[in-house]
Amino acid sequence: FLPKNAHNRGGALHLAVHRHKLNAIMKTLKRFVLVGAPASGKGTQSTFLSDTYNLKPLSTGALLRAEIAAGSQLGLEAKKYMDAAMFVPDEVVNGIVAKWLGENKDCGCLLDGYPRTVSQAEELDKNLTTMGMAVDIVVYLNVLPELIQARMLKRKACPKCGTTTRNGEEICPKCGAGMIVRTDDNAEAFAKRMKDYETLTVPVIDHYAKQGKVVQIDVVEEGEPEDVSARIAAAIREFAEFNSGFRIAMRDLEIRGAGNLLGAEQSGHLIDVGYDMYLKLLEEAVLEERGEKPQVRAECSADLAVSANIPEDYVPSQEQRMDLYRRIALVRTEPEADDLMDEIIDRFGDPPPSVNSLLQVALLRGEAGQAGVTDISQKNGCLKFLLSDFDMQRVSALYARPEFKGRLKVDAGQKPGVILRLKTKNRVIEQAREFISAWADVRPENQPEKEKRL
Repeated sequence: FLPKNAHNRGGALHLAVHRHKLNAIMKTLKRFVLVGAPASGKGTQSTFLSDTYNLKPLSTGALLRAEIAAGSQLGLEAKKYMDAAMFVPDEVVNGIVAKWLGENKDCGCLLDGYPRTVSQAEELDKNLTTMGMAVDIVVYLNVLPELIQARMLKRKACPKCGTTTRNGEEICPKCGAGMIVRTDDNAEAFAKRMKDYETLTVPVIDHYAKQGKVVQIDVVEEGEPEDVSARIAAAIREFAEFNSGFRIAMRDLEIRGAGNLLGAEQSGHLIDVGYDMYLKLLEEAVLEERGEKPQVRAECSADLAVSANIPEDYVPSQEQRMDLYRRIALVRTEPEADDLMDEIIDRFGDPPPSVNSLLQVALLRGEAGQAGVTDISQKNGCLKFLLSDFDMQRVSALYARPEFKGRLKVDAGQKPGVILRLKTKNRVIEQAREFISAWADVRPENQPEKEKRL
């Protein structure tokens, strides 16, 4: 997923500010994958990630050469294909990578250039699962193709130490040797490599995006590599902060039990118990990880006969659905709802009506809590509103309003409330918000002095 505002972070965001926070939470992020098109800057950012987060880089080429030098069975198998100038089959590469990961279980690692295909990604996931591990985060450098082509055509390489530059330098800045143009850095080669990347590697990004593990860094104009590094650091910190709290809340939910949060039982109604408990646990866990105190909010529960959920076929990843549930529940204003809906459409396409309803319910619950309504329920064509401070004078003021004429009655039960007869079975949320707005409007502080005396 793309953390909020990650694409707006610039070079002014100093890396040192983040490192002391990251030291505590990076314990949960050990296995990184770096993905990007050719000439997207992966080499530079790979060095940054390895140095900043103390990661051991994995190079499939170096691994293959080491296995060949050691004369291992995998190395001998790889040598047959390399001597024939053929691609080494996936099963050989996967085996060598699995062996390396097993030997480096206790340290953080960075996989750059692997996995290149979905089949490799699936095998990687399988091998890591067998070892009790998993890919924790995927950093995706999304660079405009025009920038990549311009970089590739200006790129030069040092034949002595392997350093690459993108500004046409004639002398290697590291060893002083003369720089050369790589034979495969031309327009024809660029088109072929980009086609291979889009066909084979882009689906790998989708594979991990469905697991909620992708941090996307958009690069739309040429700039300093340090600026991109700063944005990567900010995005990883946000991902790590949320992810640690998410995992704690999920473990707590598994122990306590919270019902079927995302299944069919939730689709028709907002089941207050499971949904609210999850949201509270999740928010508290994230704030606790940050060393912050949870903000006290006026709460209102809602049990409405509306379809208000995020369908699995719209957002397949459970972690992404959970993240959206959390963020939607925190919406309090129309501008916040509009901004979040714009992001949802950008990421997942036009939403089904149930997602729109979920946002409207979030706005309803926020407005109701602020107005002193503690519970809203729907039954037999009516809405019942429980009030934290029942005031008959305010109820009388609503009775006098033409829009509520003949539709209101007082429920003088153990918890006093007001019952509103629905004008229609449709537009339930809209009618509930209309009542909440009116109830807030007849607060004593909102009434003219003459009406207060009356």
